[in-house]
Amino acid sequence: MVQRYPYMGEPGVTRIRRKWRMCITYFFLLTLLSLGVICTNLFEKEIGLGNSIYFVMIVASTVGFGDITFRSKRGRIFACCWIFPVTTAFRYAF
Repeated sequence: MVQRYPYMGEPGVTRIRRKWRMCITYFFLLTLLSLGVICTNLFEKEIGLGNSIYFVMIVASTVGFGDITFRSKRGRIFACCWIFPVTTAFRYAF
């Protein structure tokens, strides 16, 4: 049987690929957010776990209130390397 629109692929395969792509994206985003919380706790000891989670979500969503910031040089270097991948993953996920 001839496909009417061969460039679209099989509907079931396309749906499965889309689901896998979203699963991989959410896993990557969760990994980056977890890495952010862990590194924030390592580099900035006085922030605490609750504020680390808050800080990571504010930075990842690009809101950036500025009420919590990195004070150490290592923390700022980490933030420079971490912000681009997590905002890209956040944008792709939503």
